[in-house]
Formats: sequence, C-alpha cells, structure tokens
Amino acid sequence: AGADLAEAAALAEAVAGDVGGDDADEADDGPPLAAGDAVEADYGLEGFWYPGQIGAVRDDGTFDIAYDDGEAESGVPASAVRRVAGAAPPTAPTFSVGDVVEANFALEGNYYPGRVAAVGDDGSLDIAYDDGEEESGVPTSAVRRTADVDAEADDDDATAEPPPDEPPADDDDHALPLPIHEIFGILAEACAAA
Repeated sequence: AGADLAEAAALAEAVAGDVGGDDADEADDGPPLAAGDAVEADYGLEGFWYPGQIGAVRDDGTFDIAYDDGEAESGVPASAVRRVAGAAPPTAPTFSVGDVVEANFALEGNYYPGRVAAVGDDGSLDIAYDDGEEESGVPTSAVRRTADVDAEADDDDATAEPPPDEPPADDDDHALPLPIHEIFGILAEACAAA
C-alpha cells in the first residue's frame, strides 16, 4: 500500500508539472502554504484541479482542503496542492472560547450551530455543537460566526432560568400546533366529507 501511495504521489507531481506549467513552479517559490491560503488541489489525485482553501496543515506535510464547491478532502499530498497565482493569503478569522459559531461538521459541507470549546496551538478549534456532538481540530476555514444578534440572544438565554422539565399538561393547547377545538373541527369536517 505504501508503494501505491508513493506511486500516486509521483504521478500527481508529474501531472501537476504538465498541467500547471511554469505557474506551478512560481507558486512553489513563495512562502510555505498555510491554513487559509487560496489554492487549487488535484481532487482525488485524478488530474483535475479545483479551487479551494487550505483548512489545515497536517504534521505529515499533507493538507486538508475545503473546496469552493463545498466538497472537502483530508490528507492531500503537497504535490497535489498549488497556490492560486496572484492570490494573497486571506487573514484567518480569530476565535475565542465561547464564541457562537456554525461549523462544517466533519468537513462534509453541512454547517451546524455550536460554540468554540477550545482553540488549539495550531489555530484549529474544538466545537461543542448545540445538539450535543463535539468535534476537535476543526480548521477555521470550516467555521463561521453567527450574527451578533444571535450571539446576544444566546448570551441572554444562558443567564435565564432553564425551563422546567415537566411535560405540558394534557389540556394545554399551547403544546399543539392548533388549539384543540380547531383540530376537532377539522377532523369533523374531514369525516363528514368522507
């Protein structure tokens, strides 16, 4: 399997040289690629380059890529990633513990609400999602802030008394989508028409 991986990496590098031409060589002369950099990457090492952003730089020198079309890929070799010519690296947003955010869970393209639980030394984030799920090492490129109004509302909710854990009373019309008398009216009309 290691030989297959090395062979695929060599093939990707050869394809990058053929497809990228001189532009690919010029991109290599710049500073090292970092999280947040605009890049093109060879998705699936199949020779097709797509625009995206580096989500994270792994210790083994590979990259996690968040593609502009919503796809994501982890462990992409450096030979399959090139800086977009003329693109200035964007400033990565900064987050603090407790920030209200939406994060791209498992880099699958779906954003869910939560809070920043921790900020790693590498800038990655640990997210505590509102539904109880947790995720570590989330790149900042996969996290976005929610509106300040939402954050203020959540802060107000955090200081409010929690609602009682009692189920609604059987005669509580507020627990139903319509008042009970309207539901019975609709049912009566449906039975009469049948």
